[in-house]
Amino acid sequence: MESYSPQCKVAANKCIENDLKYNITEPDFETPCWKNFLDLCLPATKPPPSGTCPQASLALVMPLIVVAVLSIAANSLVCVVFCLYRQLRLIRHYFVVNLAVADILIAAILIPLFAAAQLTTDNVILYRCQIVLDIACGTASILCLVMISLERYVAVKYSLYYHSIVTQRKAVFCMVFIWVYSSIVSCAAFLSLLKKPENEEDERCMFIGREYVTFISLASFVFPAAVMSVAYWNIFLVARMHARRIQSQSLPNDSMGSKRGIKRELKGAKTLTVIMGTHFFCWCPLFVFFLVYTYCPSCRGKSMDAINYVILFLRYCNSLANPLIYSGINRQFRAGIKRYLFRRDEYIEEMQTTAATQRT
Repeated sequence: MESYSPQCKVAANKCIENDLKYNITEPDFETPCWKNFLDLCLPATKPPPSGTCPQASLALVMPLIVVAVLSIAANSLVCVVFCLYRQLRLIRHYFVVNLAVADILIAAILIPLFAAAQLTTDNVILYRCQIVLDIACGTASILCLVMISLERYVAVKYSLYYHSIVTQRKAVFCMVFIWVYSSIVSCAAFLSLLKKPENEEDERCMFIGREYVTFISLASFVFPAAVMSVAYWNIFLVARMHARRIQSQSLPNDSMGSKRGIKRELKGAKTLTVIMGTHFFCWCPLFVFFLVYTYCPSCRGKSMDAINYVILFLRYCNSLANPLIYSGINRQFRAGIKRYLFRRDEYIEEMQTTAATQRT
């Protein structure tokens, strides 16, 4: 203590007195008081920040860059073929393209911001912009998945009334609603600035409080996931009912008709499993991490840095998986992408055929 400045001695005595109140015999340098002491008196030995602001090496940033490049390429390809080929400009594809736009923003803006946040020290504005924009684009991406599930439910359940229920005006309104809702949810984070942060780490990085973390978990994940689950479950039930109806109406010796019905039912179940499984696998860990980090301060530590990186990496991989899933299972998009990439005229006929059979 003799080599410390008077300010350091005052700060140390204050921390010691605070520890004595709670019968703490040894300094806990993870507490805000002792962190301020280290920042003031030992800047050279300042411990690295933990939790939501890990200082990652370039080796950790490079995989994110690869995911960003691939995601931009895949989602841009979806948008390009939608604009080039008239057969793809159906209302049912509006939400797929809107999903691609949201994923392009995530890959082109948010992943570089996240990488810069990992390589930059004490840039509060960068951290907060990254969190708010991530919430906005992530919520928009999830809501696009919800709209796709609802559109498919209407197409399967009310196929005769599809054109009167799903119109271009309603589709545009839904897309505007997605971005307005996402902006409101993300900007609500700034309300947390009105509340004094519990510690220095929250002030620097995780400036969103418990109430807001609970709010975004419900508004951006729980409720949308519930809607998607109900919609896809009902789609599966309707598809199974149709398959059984076809099987019951087939002739006794028509085994091929029964096999086709069972095959169609199994294919639908596999498709829905892939869609919902990918969604929960990529998004659920992120919101669980937010809740644990916010409600369990004692759980924070150096291991949270690695966990946070893996979780966000999975979340960003979802932007790459979306165009592969939603365009891959659509024959019209597959035909358009093949024609665009290989420039083969035979795909024009394939697109026209699939457009005639799948137009709803």
